[in-house]
Amino acid sequence: MLTKELENLSIAVTVVIAIVTLAGFMANVHPALDQLCSFRHVYIMMALPTALSLAWRKRAIAIVAFLTVVPNSIEVSPYTPSIADAEPCEANLKVMPINAFGPLSDHDALLELVDREQPDILFVSELRKGLKDRIATRFDHHVWKPKPYENFGLFSKYPILEWRYMEAPNGRPTIDAVVDTPHGRLRVLAAHPSAPFDIEAMHNRNAALKQIADAARASTEPAVVLGDLNVTVFSPHYKQIEAAGMTNARQGRGVYGTWPDKLPVRIPIDHVLVSDELRTCGMHVGDSFGSDHLPLVATIQF
Repeated sequence: MLTKELENLSIAVTVVIAIVTLAGFMANVHPALDQLCSFRHVYIMMALPTALSLAWRKRAIAIVAFLTVVPNSIEVSPYTPSIADAEPCEANLKVMPINAFGPLSDHDALLELVDREQPDILFVSELRKGLKDRIATRFDHHVWKPKPYENFGLFSKYPILEWRYMEAPNGRPTIDAVVDTPHGRLRVLAAHPSAPFDIEAMHNRNAALKQIADAARASTEPAVVLGDLNVTVFSPHYKQIEAAGMTNARQGRGVYGTWPDKLPVRIPIDHVLVSDELRTCGMHVGDSFGSDHLPLVATIQF
């Protein structure tokens, strides 16, 4: 039996979840609303026990709580584990995006992680030169973008045949590269758009996301998108990339939250997406190395 205080708290939680759930569907209006849609998996975890606790004493409120679960569940459902019966998949490529968040990273731990995972293609954002030089000794090929905007690097065991920087409105470009793997050429779009902390930054991020979607759609090679995109899979701004024919490696596997590292519940803003010519065989979150992001590791089949 709930005490009056717990009952009032449950009612308050239900009202708040209902409001933020609806507000999240207006993510095009303001950056704050865009942030609210990032926590749909959290809203489900909060709304279900609240609904059950109120089912007998406050049925109207319980119904509201259950109703908030429905739209959030629809958004989360593509990322719930459902691939146990999938056809066998023989991975022949491993990719890994990392946000190294310069001042906090333990570079030795990050390098140990790279040595343990052995990715064929690695993209590191917020990358400092000293770490870049150490990572470069482990790969035969790399593209390095130094300041003024942000340091980041694309590292590959296979030749990078061509590459360019697609300049974004806020100065953070996207690396657009073609890698010559043993299984065929692969277009790699590696990016770290700005975080949407204000209106201008949100517009800049959205422009970068559109740029990535357009490049993926136009690619004549199988394509992969890597990086901290500063947007979750629940945002309408993110979904334009999937509309360009890209599939998130999370689908059928889990939400795989990667930020912030130190909290027990994280949101999925680091991504691996593949085009229809590719298939994701597996995916996991890598070990913490001091950054506020956890790395993603995905295995892919051509």
